[in-house]
Amino acid sequence: MCYPYIQDILKQYFNGQLQIEEAIEDAILNLVGIVGKVQKEYKVPMEKRLEVCFVLNFIRQHKWQNPVFKRRYLLIITHWARMLPKMHFYEILQSVVQSLREISVEQAVQPLNQVLIYEHCHCIHQMVGEIGYWLNKAE
Repeated sequence: MCYPYIQDILKQYFNGQLQIEEAIEDAILNLVGIVGKVQKEYKVPMEKRLEVCFVLNFIRQHKWQNPVFKRRYLLIITHWARMLPKMHFYEILQSVVQSLREISVEQAVQPLNQVLIYEHCHCIHQMVGEIGYWLNKAE
């Protein structure tokens, strides 16, 4: 639609065709969140939207040990909460809660982990808000 260049970059990245440094890699993943907001704003049909679950699974499988990418995962979910496929929503919520549980008390005093704890809580808040929206809509 309005971002063929971005789609091309994302395709190259996920196919392993780009060898880039971590900061640029994080910026590319940041585009995923931006693309989600653009698609929502312009009401792009679901079948034409970026497959966000593919992106989330990619991060979990290939980048999960890096706190920068764990944070990016949470930020993408936060931006996409309203657009996450319903059939994957609960599974993604469980993964966020489990990830938060894995931060030990000893690790919680480290500044980066404090940021991660905040991002986890913000993400969970957004997702619970989405569940509340579904419940209100169902009434």
